[in-house]
Amino acid sequence: MYNYGSEARELEYGEELEEQRRQEEAAARKAARLENKRRKKAVKWLAIVAVMLGIVMAREAQISGLCGQINTKKSEMENLEAVVTEKEMALSGALDLNMIEEAATTRLGMKKPDQSQYVYIEIEDENSGTVLAETKETGIGALIEAIKNLLSYLC
Repeated sequence: MYNYGSEARELEYGEELEEQRRQEEAAARKAARLENKRRKKAVKWLAIVAVMLGIVMAREAQISGLCGQINTKKSEMENLEAVVTEKEMALSGALDLNMIEEAATTRLGMKKPDQSQYVYIEIEDENSGTVLAETKETGIGALIEAIKNLLSYLC
């Protein structure tokens, strides 16, 4: 039986098809490698973004905790300031001269001096002294000094 064409032509055409198939496979492998690279890059960037978000959230939680501690300390400080104010008011009431005099006369049985108990001292000019200005203490130092003065007066 006679075939139209030649075997050489079919062989040549087959080689062209084989070469074309190899080129297509190479192009497909190259496209797959590029797609793989692109996916790896996207995963890498997603991981970086996730880590950064985690860091931001951790810092936000830390800041929130510190704000809570600050608010607690502020509340404690306000309570202590109220206690200090209360103590200052109680102390100022205790240092009231009328109350001190009343406590001295009722509890301690003290009396005001009469004329026979006054002692007069005469100072000559050469024996004079100079009084220096007293320094006023503030805060806890003044409180301690006032208590010492009160106790020395009562004892």
